[in-house]
Amino acid sequence: MKLSVLTISFLILTLTLCGQTTKDTVVSIKYIDSLKREIANLKEKNNFLFWHYQEKANIAKIDTLYTRADSSIFTFFLQDGKPLKRQFNVLDKDNTIVQYSIHYYNNKGHLKYIENWQNLKDDNFGAKLSSAERIEYDILGRQTLSVTYFQSARRTIRKTFWYDNSGAKQSKVGIIKSYALWDE
Repeated sequence: MKLSVLTISFLILTLTLCGQTTKDTVVSIKYIDSLKREIANLKEKNNFLFWHYQEKANIAKIDTLYTRADSSIFTFFLQDGKPLKRQFNVLDKDNTIVQYSIHYYNNKGHLKYIENWQNLKDDNFGAKLSSAERIEYDILGRQTLSVTYFQSARRTIRKTFWYDNSGAKQSKVGIIKSYALWDE
């Protein structure tokens, strides 16, 4: 009996004296999540700067592909003739843009990123992002990933695509953290 009491007291004494007494190396999950959110924000800003730099530095031509009373489409071409972005506008009866969608293309001509915007009423310079989507492709140009963020639900949906031996497209859908559009 004395041996077990002595052993237990030795263990308690060892744990309290030799154990971690300060929380200097303990990192909480909340702190890690905030770091992940900051990394995702920086990736989003980096992406924003990349596309806008491409637009400012490399646009050679802007072309109107389609114009109707209720919509218009503008394409921004690079110097090599490939499209960089295409903007789809929806107009109201007063020819004011109500909503617009911007599609960004990679250097292979594949759709890479989509932003859908809703213009704010009676505000010529304000718009609210309604959704954003990032798309990735494999070496053969087949879609492998689609990550879509919906502002109204503050939800991000990740769709992974793969192809079986016959070439049939398979998919898996999952919900991920709302800030993880670029965090993959």
